[in-house]
Amino acid sequence: QNFLKDFKPHIVGISANFSCYFDSAIQVAETVKKVDKRIIVVVGGRCATSRPHMLIKNPSIDFVIRGEAEYTFLELCKKVDKKIEYIPGLCYRVGSKSFISSQVPIIEDLDRLPYPERRLINYDEYKIDGNVYTSLIASRGCNLGCRFCAIKEPFRYRKAENVFGEIEICYNLGIRHFNFEDDNINLNPQFEKLLDLIIDNLVDKGKSIRISFMNGLMSKNLNFSILNKLKKCGLTHVDFSLVTRKKSLIKYLNRCQEKKIFSFSSYLADRNIYPFVHFIVGLPHQKFEECFEDVSFLAGKRVFLGPSIFYPVMESSLFKEISSVYQIREEDYIYFRSSCAYFEKDMKRDEIFFIFYICRVINFIKGVIDKFMLSNHDFLSWVEKTTFSVKLSEGKIVFSEKLDKYTLGAVIIRELLTQEALFRIVLEKKKGVYVYKLIREEFISSQLIKTFLQKVRNICGVKNPSFVQLQGAYSPLQNFLFKE
Repeated sequence: QNFLKDFKPHIVGISANFSCYFDSAIQVAETVKKVDKRIIVVVGGRCATSRPHMLIKNPSIDFVIRGEAEYTFLELCKKVDKKIEYIPGLCYRVGSKSFISSQVPIIEDLDRLPYPERRLINYDEYKIDGNVYTSLIASRGCNLGCRFCAIKEPFRYRKAENVFGEIEICYNLGIRHFNFEDDNINLNPQFEKLLDLIIDNLVDKGKSIRISFMNGLMSKNLNFSILNKLKKCGLTHVDFSLVTRKKSLIKYLNRCQEKKIFSFSSYLADRNIYPFVHFIVGLPHQKFEECFEDVSFLAGKRVFLGPSIFYPVMESSLFKEISSVYQIREEDYIYFRSSCAYFEKDMKRDEIFFIFYICRVINFIKGVIDKFMLSNHDFLSWVEKTTFSVKLSEGKIVFSEKLDKYTLGAVIIRELLTQEALFRIVLEKKKGVYVYKLIREEFISSQLIKTFLQKVRNICGVKNPSFVQLQGAYSPLQNFLFKE
C-alpha cells in the first residue's frame, strides 16, 4: 500500500495465470482500490482468458483481457480516459451487466513485439546468488498437447538475433543472470544458434553470464554439443520432466516419453550441471506402487528428485474428464494446488505426501554424499558422528549455538532409521539457547516408512556416483546410538 501511495499509478495490471491464485489476484485488486478507487485495475493471464466471468464480476476489477494482451492493453491505455467502446479481447462491466469479449488471435510474429523497457525497473532489487537477473521468453505456446496442461496455443518462436538483442541491452544494464520462462524453449529450432550468439559475443570475450530455464528442457531435443554450449553459457542446473515411467499412463496423458534423460544425467553431473528430474504424484489411474517405483528408480540415478503433486488445471482437457467423473466443482478452484493434494481418488493423501516427504529425504542424502564425498557405509558413520552429541530430551534438542542444516538433517535421518518415523524440526529460540522441537508427521503411517526402508536400496549421489544402502541399516545404527 505504501508503494502504491508513493508511486500513484493510473493503471495497475495483474497477472492471473493459475486458477488456485484467483483469490490472490482479487486481493491485490482490492488492496489497490483501498489505496485509491480511481486507479484502474486490469487483470490478464491464462486463467483470466479462460474464466473471465469469475473475475469481472468483482467490483475491484475494472477490466479483464483475454488472450495475449500486448495490443489490447496498449489500446486500453490509449482510450482509458475516453468512452471505452469495443476493443478486441477486453471484458468490462456497465452497471450490473458484464461484457465478455472473445479471445484475441495469437501474435504470430513475436519479433514484432518491442523489448520491455527495463530501465524503468530498479534491477538491484532482483538478484539470484548475488547476480542481477531478469526473466525473458524466446517462444510461446506448445504443440505437445499433454492432457494435464492448459497450454494449447501453437508454438511460435523469436529469431535468435532478436532474443540476443534483448540480452545485449540487458547486459549493458548490469544484468548477468537470464532466466528463460518459455514452456518448451528447446522446441525452438534456433535454440542452438542463440547459444552460439551468447558464446561468440559474450563468453568468448570474457564476459560472465548465467542462464537458467524455469520450465526445463526437453531431453529429446538435446545432444552433447548443445550441453557443452549450455555449460559455457553458465548453466548450473537443468530440469527435466519425466511425468511418469508408466507407459499406459504416458499414453493416457498424451505425453511424449523423455527417453534420453538418463543418457545425459551423468554427463551433466560430471560437469557440475545438476540434473533435476520432475514427476507427477497422484495422477488419475496412478497407483502408489507405481509412483513409488519411480522414486526407487530415480533414487539410484545421478539426479535430484522433483515430485509435483497433481492438481486439476481448469483449462486442461483432463479437467473436463475428471470433473464429470469425480464431481470436481469449478468453485473449488482455490484448492487446485499441490499443497492441498485435492485429487485423492487413486492414491490416498497420506501416500501422496509420503512420496513428497521421502523425496526430500533422498535429495538430502544425495546432497550429503556429494558434499562429503561419502559412499556406502560411510553415510551411516557420518550420521552417527554428526549426531553423536545431539541428544533428544522430551522431543527437544537444546543447544547453546545454532545447528547447521546438515546436523539437523542428520537428526531427521537418525530418527527415521531408529524410530521408523518422519519428523520435522521447529526452532524455538529462547534466551541464551536454541531449542529445536521434533514434531512427528503423524499422518504418515509406519507401514509406508517400512516400505521405504525395505525397497529403496541404493541412493546414489549426483556429483559423486557412490551410493548408500539403507535397507536393514537402522538396526546397527540403533544399537550404536542407544548402547549403554
